[in-house]
Amino acid sequence: MGSTAYGSGTRREYRLSGWMRGLYLVLGLIVAGMGATAAFAVMANRTDAGVAPLMVIPLAIGGYLVLLAVRSRLVIDGSRIEVRGAFAENSADLSEIEGYRTIRTRNGSYWRIQRKDGRGSFNIQNSFAGDDNLRAWFQQMTNLDERDRTALLNEISQNAELGATPEDRLAALNRARQWNIGLSVGSIAAALGLNFASENLQLPLAVVLAVAPLVALMMIYRQPLLYALGKPKRDPRTDLAAVFLAAGLGMIFRNRSIEFFYEQPFWTAVLLLSLLYAALLYKPIRCSGSSNSPLFVGLIFAGMLGYGLVTAADTLADTSKASNFTVQVIGKHLSRGRSTTYYLDLAPWGPVEGSSKIHVPRSVYEASGEGDSVCLALHTGRLSLPWYQRVDCRSEPEPGLAP
Repeated sequence: MGSTAYGSGTRREYRLSGWMRGLYLVLGLIVAGMGATAAFAVMANRTDAGVAPLMVIPLAIGGYLVLLAVRSRLVIDGSRIEVRGAFAENSADLSEIEGYRTIRTRNGSYWRIQRKDGRGSFNIQNSFAGDDNLRAWFQQMTNLDERDRTALLNEISQNAELGATPEDRLAALNRARQWNIGLSVGSIAAALGLNFASENLQLPLAVVLAVAPLVALMMIYRQPLLYALGKPKRDPRTDLAAVFLAAGLGMIFRNRSIEFFYEQPFWTAVLLLSLLYAALLYKPIRCSGSSNSPLFVGLIFAGMLGYGLVTAADTLADTSKASNFTVQVIGKHLSRGRSTTYYLDLAPWGPVEGSSKIHVPRSVYEASGEGDSVCLALHTGRLSLPWYQRVDCRSEPEPGLAP
């Protein structure tokens, strides 16, 4: 890593690496330029003048990126460290610092400097162009991740419930990892089977996915020194997050072609079950030691499991006789994100007084047009939560049910 240091004596300044400054600067100018161009076009047109204030958003984002490229500094002045961003500045003396943590995200990693006595923290990007002097200064601080790891390993080695000797107790970590691998692989296999296996296997596979998170929770509550949920990378415990992800996503994706009537009874059932899971997940998530919004992660898991279990329990092995409807297509649209979702817009039908939509494969989306018809099967649901899905139109609708 190249060094970009300024000044003399004990004061040294480090700027962002050259490619990072260039990236921020180019992106900032592009975004700000797009916002300015759009604003001038709107103002010249005058017909959409009310939209002009919205152009402030790209201008602000572009300006922020430019300031980030120009102003960002990491300053080491004797025993004091200071970090400057686009607007904010934070500093602390070495005597005021408890230590630092390395925070890893999907977009990279950064350092979090933690002040003593709970007096807050501030973040430093790891894209500053440093040198040996900077690395030596950082080595004076306590690595809080490593400190916590060592403390946890000591606690495990001294826990008599995990084995007769310290070596046996530390070996329990490897056995815990093997149990985690087995449970995670089983959950992932059940999730895949629920989506692709034959219909007669779907109910037992759904039961496996419903039970797996409860087994994982029992393991965490019984042996919190061996198992965790959403732990930091350096934590020596084994993380059971894959079990919850597989269970929640497996049940949700199984119902990707099914539509529900999102009314109060449906959301009440989802909310109650999600709150139950949230209560069970609160302690493991809180004690995970992670600093990456652990409570938010817990709420995501709880919501996925609540929604997935309610929808799976309502639709799997639903033996109620379906009511068939032939419905006119009045339009279509798609939703873009990480993947593209295709929808057909439908005219009022059966219990639906207004327009509605249904998710369809891309091939059906491309082959359908306004005025075409689709056939729907309406089910009452095992939990009395009505749901419907597109079916083959070769089966005739029941008399009197088509609008």
